[in-house]
Amino acid sequence: LTLLSRHRTEQASSTFLLPSAQYDVRRIIVTYIVRMSSKKYEHVLSPPGCFTAEEMQFLAEDIPTSIVSNFSTEKDKPLRLIQGEVPGFVAAFSRSVPMWLCLSLKRQGKCRVNKDELKLNFMDSKVSSLILRREKLIKLPTRINFYFAEVSELIFRGAREDFDDWHVAYDTLLQLAAIRQQKLRAKLKQMYDAQHNLREEARQTKADAVLLFNYYSASELNLVRRFVQQGARGFHRTRTRS
Repeated sequence: LTLLSRHRTEQASSTFLLPSAQYDVRRIIVTYIVRMSSKKYEHVLSPPGCFTAEEMQFLAEDIPTSIVSNFSTEKDKPLRLIQGEVPGFVAAFSRSVPMWLCLSLKRQGKCRVNKDELKLNFMDSKVSSLILRREKLIKLPTRINFYFAEVSELIFRGAREDFDDWHVAYDTLLQLAAIRQQKLRAKLKQMYDAQHNLREEARQTKADAVLLFNYYSASELNLVRRFVQQGARGFHRTRTRS
């Protein structure tokens, strides 16, 4: 502020300053303040354009999960949540609740996960094996739950005793994630080749075919978010100039 007031005084008494000089000084001051603030709080800021693992799990915890409670509540007093009301619990009867509530009750020993009515079929060891087999046969990624990595981590960490052969399903999902990451890296390589014209096949590839990222999960897209954004802008500039 002292520098800005001094500059205003000099601008009033001198004819050699440009009309935009005052704006330049303001921009320098604001830029300096923003940079110092970002350095001061850089330990709490997430990388630009990316979510942390905790934030991804927070988003996945809203998925409906079927549980069987071992306690009862009054039916005329439902549990009021931000997403809506959950009917009263009845012992030995299933209820659909958000995953964060399921994990909270599970830690207190008040419920178990009802795997028979669970809509997340990839949690079953047989189903996950079939998905893995299909993933190895086709070139494109298979369709799977958008938060399958976060859900499997949360459920198998907090309610693994409710699943038979949970370790088999968990190992299968780890192999599935590794194969899907290889396909994602191949997609990024294709995008890189198309942008820099490294191969004849890539030069003939259309932009719409390069930028298709169908059936990838949230964690996979989060890893390549910044690269894809920067690559898409560069690819657009290259095609516009040509």
